[in-house]
Amino acid sequence: MKNTLNSAALSVLTLIALASVLISCGPKQDLVQASPAEESSEEAEKEEILSEEEMFFKGYRKGAVVHDPELDGTCEYQIFLNLTEKLETLEFPEDFKENGLEVYVKYSLQRRPQQCEGSQPVDIIDIKKIEER
Repeated sequence: MKNTLNSAALSVLTLIALASVLISCGPKQDLVQASPAEESSEEAEKEEILSEEEMFFKGYRKGAVVHDPELDGTCEYQIFLNLTEKLETLEFPEDFKENGLEVYVKYSLQRRPQQCEGSQPVDIIDIKKIEER
């Protein structure tokens, strides 16, 4: 009889312990998996609010697009990082051809002669518009 009571008490205690663990964990908010489109828009929002310092640590540099219609080809659109550092690329992205547009740019240096005076030849890896806040 004692064995039956002990096993019944143990069963009840086990059920109570299991129920308390399940209740204390609470419902999970992320049970529904977001679609890839939702994930990419959430990632884009997170990237927009990153500071200049955080972007720098991710490999981006802050700059401004400068359009000089008197120059042609590669030199017509350049990215000025500051007064002395300019970037030229053979394939400037169409969506960013706007004079004065502030951007974050991630690039790799090219080993080719410069075509624009005082600029550094680069390949643009990624470029992002800086949204006004």
